[in-house]
Amino acid sequence: VEEKLIGTTDRVFCENGKYRLANHTINDVHPYGWLTIPELIKYSSNIGATKIAVRFGQERYYRYIRGFGFGGKTGIDLPAEARGTVRHWKRWRPVDLAAAGFGQSVGVTALQLTAAVAAIANGGTWMQPVIANGFIDQSGQWTPIHDSRTARQVVQKKTASHVRDMMMEVTKPGGTGIQAAIQGFTVAGKTGTAQMLDPASKRYSSTKFISIFTGFAPADNPRIAMTVVIHEPHGAIYGGVVAAPVFHNVAVQALPYLGACPKEEGQTPGTCAPNLLKGDPSTRPLAVHYTTNDVKVRQILPRNASLGPHLQEDTGAAPGTMPNVVGLSFRSALQQLQRLQGKIQMEGSGQVVGQFPLPGASVNPGEVIELVLEPMTLPAQKKDDPS
Repeated sequence: VEEKLIGTTDRVFCENGKYRLANHTINDVHPYGWLTIPELIKYSSNIGATKIAVRFGQERYYRYIRGFGFGGKTGIDLPAEARGTVRHWKRWRPVDLAAAGFGQSVGVTALQLTAAVAAIANGGTWMQPVIANGFIDQSGQWTPIHDSRTARQVVQKKTASHVRDMMMEVTKPGGTGIQAAIQGFTVAGKTGTAQMLDPASKRYSSTKFISIFTGFAPADNPRIAMTVVIHEPHGAIYGGVVAAPVFHNVAVQALPYLGACPKEEGQTPGTCAPNLLKGDPSTRPLAVHYTTNDVKVRQILPRNASLGPHLQEDTGAAPGTMPNVVGLSFRSALQQLQRLQGKIQMEGSGQVVGQFPLPGASVNPGEVIELVLEPMTLPAQKKDDPS
């Protein structure tokens, strides 16, 4: 699309599931005939991807592979980062280019794949990944850690938008990544099922696989990019069956924490879920009110977060209604919860950092109430502090 070699309405003949190239046979899971470019992505056609790669040519395809970060270190602030394996295009055989079109003949890391997908989410800009952008101090002030990060424009914003739209089709009905879909959110992604290399025979194994799903959400306003890699799954092997549900389960809990809101009828995006990472702590809500697909999201604070003086005991809850006990000691929380006559289950010790049900929820006698506790984090004392 970037090079204007193909258009989103162009069609590719997928050889009804079997394609012979350079004495090798390339297979699709299902026999497809003519598919548009978005359909190639949606249905994950190896043959279609092969034909596009061949049309690209070795040198140009290699340039984009490297541009998206494959074959080199990302520069993340962690030791011993792997480069992956991408041979120079001058050393490729014809079948190597074809195989690279659907992910073989190259070796990539999950971090490289996530950074590449994030580049699509960022409008075509590849950003150097970091462990943390910054931290929130005891007063709630946001302090950045990295003054500068490597960034480069790999494709135009318009091209990235086209790719994003095609990746969104993957998680819609009929797509291979439908199990990554999240109610109320748009999800862009791609499934992958890779054969593992047998170290003894130096050939791809017919019995050992790696299942992959990579993507980002919400697709129309990205907050999280993620890659799920499952080595040697048992039973099902396809990325859309094995890895996509993991993406769903993680993202559905992470998105509210990141301040993303589901789009539902009558609801204005951006008003339903707080961003716990920024803002004045005296006004920052602590509860995350969101459930989807029967997944419970607990009210929970960031690990080791300092609870400022703005926290007050919630004593105004109506009878039969769950109060807000986050920030209280277990003893204080227990005093408030006794009137509910529920079965209290606790994990950890110290102060309450997480609770379920959420504040305001109805609680029936005998219902389980879950509390997560962690040791209290105190501000570091200065050397001249007499206390």
